[in-house]
Amino acid sequence: MSEMVGTARRASAEADAGDGRVLLFCSPNVLDTIGRPGLLEERIGARAVDREQPRRSDVLLQDLGGSVPATPPDAPPFLVDRPSVDVEGRDVRVVVLSLEPELVGPPPWRHSESGWLVQPPSDYLTTWPQNVIDWLHENCGPEPNLDASQSLENLARITKILMKDRRCVVIFGVSTYDPTDQTHQYSPGSDSYEIRAHRIMAEFERMASDLRCTVVDVDGAVAEVGALGTVLEPCRLDAAAIEFVTEEAVLAIDQSGALGGSLQPHVMTVRVPQFDRRTTDGVVTKWHVQPGDEVTDGDVMFDVSFERERHRFDMAPKEEALRRSPRRKRSKRARKFFPLDISVVAGGDVVIHEVLAAEGQAVSVGSVAAVVTTEPSTAAGLDDASGDFRVGVRVAGS
Repeated sequence: MSEMVGTARRASAEADAGDGRVLLFCSPNVLDTIGRPGLLEERIGARAVDREQPRRSDVLLQDLGGSVPATPPDAPPFLVDRPSVDVEGRDVRVVVLSLEPELVGPPPWRHSESGWLVQPPSDYLTTWPQNVIDWLHENCGPEPNLDASQSLENLARITKILMKDRRCVVIFGVSTYDPTDQTHQYSPGSDSYEIRAHRIMAEFERMASDLRCTVVDVDGAVAEVGALGTVLEPCRLDAAAIEFVTEEAVLAIDQSGALGGSLQPHVMTVRVPQFDRRTTDGVVTKWHVQPGDEVTDGDVMFDVSFERERHRFDMAPKEEALRRSPRRKRSKRARKFFPLDISVVAGGDVVIHEVLAAEGQAVSVGSVAAVVTTEPSTAAGLDDASGDFRVGVRVAGS
């Protein structure tokens, strides 16, 4: 495995990247994660990334040629001459989309007579020429939300178009959590963000295997780092979740093999993961692999035992609690702890280069337990690591 990875990596680095190797539709979710400036360029070549304005599915289907309404004869050249989405004439290997425009992106505008769709960016009032803005407002009107069934039908057609020539299509999901909604009382037929997001996400994930595309599980990533403090507003995540989702997307593209090489850094650190907010310090109890071993996605790497405090709740009746004198000094109860044993699982294919946290050694969440590489190397070390290796956790023995 490691020789093959190394050979593919070198071949990819030596090959001319060419325009359009990766096509990004840069919704904020995509732009904040795998599409942020420099991340892909540093790993697969400066000319390998092509960024497109995010489009809602009905607009994207039109621009891909899936539906072709007549262009209004009086449409400003600024709109007519804007580059269309051409995936046939370029060496496009990976296409990254997002479900975000279906839910919180700016609505497209539809021409009142021809039905032609235009997707203005959110800042079009300050970036577009005034004559174009005037024409848009005089001849077009903003579209309402698409219902879930129409979005799904459009997305299925788009994915089939993009999957031609064995392209890898990566779809970013969204978090279905809305931190501004504190009631969660949904009436029948509700068009709330959360209801629409749940419908689209659940149905599209069912469709994904049939369409042979990959869905980045944003909601799953958010759940692992904690939704309450992670989702800033619908579809907007904090830095911790952004990094987690970025790793998920990198891994999805790596596993597709579409680029012929890995997007992961050659040397990475393996850090002690956090199981929950009460697991902060522990002890490495067992290593299942040793330096030089190859591990694959899902392999158990090592076990950690954490000590968590057992919370005690005062179940005394309210009357008894009221009889207690507030001045009475209560005896201190001994804090009770119980062990939690977790297994740390590999999130990809790598080689164990160096173990830094030996069995029996105390560790903290986030501390470095090992160094891994994408191919055998004797020269690499901790100082050469340029990223963290993706790992998962599960309760030991499960």
